[in-house]
Amino acid sequence: MRPQIILRYVGLVLLFNALFLLISCIISGFNVDSAFFPLLYTALISALFGAFPLIFVSPITKITNKEGFTIVILYTVTTFRELARLKRLMSGSS
Repeated sequence: MRPQIILRYVGLVLLFNALFLLISCIISGFNVDSAFFPLLYTALISALFGAFPLIFVSPITKITNKEGFTIVILYTVTTFRELARLKRLMSGSS
């Protein structure tokens, strides 16, 4: 199994999540909501961690089934961790 491929695709998923967080941030800014800064911080952190694998890992198109399953599992874990981080930021707890 090649971990660099898995990190690259998980980075793509993080960028995809960051895009939707930015859309939510824009909507929150238009509505003058208190969730603007937590959404912005979470989107920036997600985009930062998602951009590094895309910069430093070369693209490879052929992946094995085991790598694909690992990507799906890590996608689920990272998405739920982002949601938990967003919940902590919005509630103000540390």
